[in-house]
Amino acid sequence: MVTDRLFYIAQSTDEGREVQSLLKERLNIASGMIKVLKYNKGILLDGEVVRGTATVKEGQVITALLNCLENGPEGAPPDIRPEAGALDIIYEDEALIVLNKPANTVIHPTCSHQSGTLLNYLMYYWQEKGIFTDAHLVGRLDKDTTGIVIIARNGYVQEALKRQSQQGEMKKYYLAAVSPPPAQPAGTVNAPISRDYDSIIKRKIDPEGGATAITHYKTLAVHPATESVPSWAIVEYLLETGRTHQIRLHSWYSGFPIIGDTLYSDTGNDSFSECFAPHQLLHAYKIEITHPVTGEKMVFKAMPPKEWGKYFFLAMDKIE
Repeated sequence: MVTDRLFYIAQSTDEGREVQSLLKERLNIASGMIKVLKYNKGILLDGEVVRGTATVKEGQVITALLNCLENGPEGAPPDIRPEAGALDIIYEDEALIVLNKPANTVIHPTCSHQSGTLLNYLMYYWQEKGIFTDAHLVGRLDKDTTGIVIIARNGYVQEALKRQSQQGEMKKYYLAAVSPPPAQPAGTVNAPISRDYDSIIKRKIDPEGGATAITHYKTLAVHPATESVPSWAIVEYLLETGRTHQIRLHSWYSGFPIIGDTLYSDTGNDSFSECFAPHQLLHAYKIEITHPVTGEKMVFKAMPPKEWGKYFFLAMDKIE
């Protein structure tokens, strides 16, 4: 199945119109991406490279080569150094790649993490396959949040997936181990979030000036307390919005902080030492999308990592 290009057959009402106008109106390609196509020989008319200003006749086939920037080593992003590293690939085609991110891994290079990131490893993997391109992130995960990450091969696919996310067509499901369990077995947290200017990275609930943040949750399983360990639960979340630290902050705010989360936690959660929680037990385990090129409905899943220990086994028994 072709996943690196879009096609459009000109209709009678398109006669005499410019290709670039039809790319925008009929194929919903953004102006920035059209510029990329124009300057990288990415627009074809009946199989021949044409300018964006070329006019069409009824029945002619317009092709947009979405990966037209992948034309050699010069197409590789200079700010991401390829490094050999392990990748857990869930799915891959010429439009996107879906990865299962481990804990203690930053997604992209930052001032403090120039190497050892997921994108460093991805650039090496792609270039070993002869693919020289930038990586277009579709969402992000915190360093110690594990699970599914989607990375597009071009700007069109990235924008299409972001639109799906904004319009609620993309469904993002997470799992977490929390303590104590939620007071209500299911519910919705609607609490605006803004940056906490007393911290470099922390966010806060801000009813007056925060951005809308909505998280749906349901409790999948509850483990009773023992003499040495308080009660805990496995909770599934469905995001309606995607603010930074949204699940972690909403869980803490609602009284069921995520086990292992050292940024948003209460002293009552300290009963769980590192031997029980090697990192915050939050995992992006399922994403539902419509493929931006083929229109196919797709579901990607990734089970929580085994270092979750006993939390892993309880979660495995409860998720679909």
